[in-house]
Parts: sequence; structure tokens; C-alpha cells
Amino acid sequence: MVVLQSYVPEHPLVQAVQSQDYLLFYQTEIERRSKRLEPPFMHLAHILVAGDSPQSAFSYIQEIKQAIPAEIQARGPVAAPLYKLGGKYRYQLVLKSVYRQFLVESLREILLTHPRADDTFLSLTLDPLK
Repeated sequence: MVVLQSYVPEHPLVQAVQSQDYLLFYQTEIERRSKRLEPPFMHLAHILVAGDSPQSAFSYIQEIKQAIPAEIQARGPVAAPLYKLGGKYRYQLVLKSVYRQFLVESLREILLTHPRADDTFLSLTLDPLK
């Protein structure tokens, strides 16, 4: 048994789940993702920077963001959901691009030309939803 709670029970996705109509759910969701340029119509990169101080982590991720080409959309940087973990302060940045190869090559160039400080850690995940 599954209990589904919603403020909008008449929403097509809620209705599709309730009636177990996989095809309707898929068609509604894929149309929404296509219009909003979300995966699988866009590629994502998630960058997480952690540092001994909030200033070192934020300044490094801000440096990365400023080097991102205009063709790549950037959201953030913002504090990570677990802002302080293991004594490290964490910030994240999400990038979107239609072209995966361009995203990868741009990130490679940025990371080679903007080395991180010894007190920072960087994690990069390509297409994190796959």
C-alpha cells in the first residue's frame, strides 16, 4: 500500500500515479522536461567545493563560475544542503548544457587553468541523475 499526499490531487501526474497509468505519467513528464530543457534533453554537471573555511570554498567555486562560457547555464553557487560536514564548508554549482562534449571540454579547461588551493576539495559529477 502506498499513501500519496498532495495539495493538487487533480494534477495529471498525481492522477496518472493513482490510476497506475505509466504511459500517461511518462508522456506528461517527458513533455514538461522537453519544454524546460531538463534531462534527458540537457546534460548536467554538479560541482561541489569543500574548504576549511567558508571563504576559501566560496571564493574557489565563484572563480569556477566566472570562467564558465556563456553557452553553459549555471545555477549557484549556493551553500550545499549539508553546509558543514566533517569540519568542511561546502558550496555547490549546477551547470546545464545541450552539448555534453562541450560541457566536458569546458570543465576540463577551467579546472586545468584554475587549480584549487590545498585546503579545498572539489567533486564533479556529470549527468548526476543517470
